[in-house]
Amino acid sequence: MSTSRAAVVMGGKKIKKQQQAAGHEGGLDMVKFADIQTSQLFIDKSLAAVPLGVTDDDIDAAIGASVTLSVNVLDGKAKTIDMRGE
Repeated sequence: MSTSRAAVVMGGKKIKKQQQAAGHEGGLDMVKFADIQTSQLFIDKSLAAVPLGVTDDDIDAAIGASVTLSVNVLDGKAKTIDMRGE
């Protein structure tokens, strides 16, 4: 599924207008990044993952571990160093 460049530009302009009205300065100009956001950025695994030995991961388990660590940090049960639990 993809979104048209025109729709991304319209959405970006709306966000920009809302940020300006609220007195906020957005980090990225989403209108300028419309070409990147609507391009197909698929990278074939054989070009990078396979030569580097990267394997598939269980994304659900990874998200669960991240949430658990975040809660433990907030509760003072874990300290972190560079995004890893200690």
